[in-house]
Amino acid sequence: MTGAFDPIHLGHLRITQSLIDTVPLDEVVFVPLPKPEHRAPSASIKHRRNMVQKAIDGSGNLSMPDLNLKTESFALLNIVRGVKNLNKGARIFFIIGADRLQGIALWPHLNELFSLCELIVCPRDGRNPLDLEKSVRALGAGTHIAGDTGVFIAAELVRAQIRLLNDAPEMLLPDVAEYIAANGLYQPDYLARLKGGLGIDRLAHTVSVRETAVYLARVHGVCMQKAGVAGILHDCAKDMPLPELRKIALKHRLTDNAEILASAALLHGIVGAFLTQTTFNVHDPDILNAVRYHTMGRPKMSMLELCIFVADAIEPRRSRISGLDDIRTMALEDLRAAALMCLLSTKQHLLSHGRSYSLQSQAVIDDLSQSVMV
Repeated sequence: MTGAFDPIHLGHLRITQSLIDTVPLDEVVFVPLPKPEHRAPSASIKHRRNMVQKAIDGSGNLSMPDLNLKTESFALLNIVRGVKNLNKGARIFFIIGADRLQGIALWPHLNELFSLCELIVCPRDGRNPLDLEKSVRALGAGTHIAGDTGVFIAAELVRAQIRLLNDAPEMLLPDVAEYIAANGLYQPDYLARLKGGLGIDRLAHTVSVRETAVYLARVHGVCMQKAGVAGILHDCAKDMPLPELRKIALKHRLTDNAEILASAALLHGIVGAFLTQTTFNVHDPDILNAVRYHTMGRPKMSMLELCIFVADAIEPRRSRISGLDDIRTMALEDLRAAALMCLLSTKQHLLSHGRSYSLQSQAVIDDLSQSVMV
C-alpha cells in the first residue's frame, strides 16, 4: 500500500487488517511516498515514516521497508520491484483505492507492472465493483475487488481535527496522536516563529517542555494537542527584558500587582499568555491559562495547566531542582502532588538564598496542600 500517510490513521489499519483476513494476505507493506502526485504532504517524509512505524510497531504482519525512494523518481514499477526483491518468490498485490484508477491506461510500463503484481481495488464513491474489475482486467491486470470494509477516514479530516486541537481518538492511534503533538505537526510552525525572540538554550528548553507536557497529557488523559501548543508557547516572552514586559503589561492592563511587575520571572507568563493570543492567534482559554500560570501556578489549576507547570520543572534538561527524580516519578502518578513538590522545592531554594517568595505561589501551595499528601 502506497500513499502520503499524512498521517497514517485507523482507516488505513482497518482496511489492511480486513484484507489480511479476507484475501488473505501474509503481510501488508506500507510505502510512504516522498511526494505523492496528487498533493504536497503537510508533514515531511521523515515524520510520515516515523508515524507509520509508530502505528505498526508490535504487529507481525505489517511492515515498512526502506526502499530509498527519491522524490523525483518513485514510479510504481520501482516500488513493486523493490518489494519483490525483498520478498523473493512471494505473490505481490498492490492495494489501491478505486478513485486512483483514473487514467490507469496511461500508467507507464503497465505490462511489466502487471507481470510483477496483481491489484486489490478498494471500491469508493459508489462505483460498481464489477465494472471496476472488468475495466482493469481488460488492461491485463490480475484484479481483486475488496469487500466493503465500512471504513471511511480521510487524512484531510484528521488534519482538520488536529488543527482544532483534537486528538481525534476515533481516527488516530494514541502513539500517532502523541507523535503529532510532540512534534507540532499540522499546526502553525510556532517553533520557527519563536526563533527570532528566544535564544538557543531557551528554544531547546521549549521543545523539551513540549515533549514532556505531551507525554504527561497522554498519561493523565489530557488533550495532547493542547499540551503541545501550550508547551511550545509557554516561554514565548521569557527572553524579553523586564522594561519591555512591564510596558506591555501596563499598556494592556494585564496586571497591577507590584510584586509581579517587579520580576521578569513572574511577569513573563502573563505577557506570554497575551502574546499567545494576540501574536500567535491561539484563543483556547485553557492553553492561555497554562501559559499564564506556568511559573507561579494558581489555586484550582486545570489538568492542562498542571501538565505545563510540571513539565516546565521536570523536562530532561532540568537538573538543579532538589528532589527532581522523586518529582519526575510522582508526575506519572499524581500531577497535583508533583506540582506541590515543585513549589515546595522552589520555595526552599529561594528562602535558603535569602530571597523572597511569591505570595501567589504560596496561595497555590496552600490550595494543593488541602488535597495532596506528600
